[in-house]
Amino acid sequence: MKRTASRNVLGWLEQQAEFGALADRAERLLALQSDLCACAPSHSLVAMGITNEALLVGTANASTAAKLRQLEPSIVGALRDRGWQIKRIRFRPQPPGANASKPAAAIKPPIPPSALGGLADLREEVSNPALKEALTNLLRGHSGNGR
Repeated sequence: MKRTASRNVLGWLEQQAEFGALADRAERLLALQSDLCACAPSHSLVAMGITNEALLVGTANASTAAKLRQLEPSIVGALRDRGWQIKRIRFRPQPPGANASKPAAAIKPPIPPSALGGLADLREEVSNPALKEALTNLLRGHSGNGR
């Protein structure tokens, strides 16, 4: 059912002129981002937008922006060689964490059944009540029945 709802939303969005313009702008920025990374591979630059042949680029910090201002003519030339109509670049330092996304939660593989069996055997052998309870909770969480 979720898949149908998303198809309906995408169908509606495709009919909206504003969405088409936004999608075109996003595709253009993605292509520019790719070319920008090729022109200055040792720096992590983010293409933020183009207005009046001026490219706005996000940099990691102010010192990187200052260094890149010195390289601006060569970066502009490389982008022009790739077909971009750019006359100047404005480098804007980004505050720490501005474009950092949260790391994806690591998906742990399930505990193999043989290991769960070994933990169940260990639970029966231990005399420490806290350890026995911890093993019971672990087994309950992974096997569903607490054995």
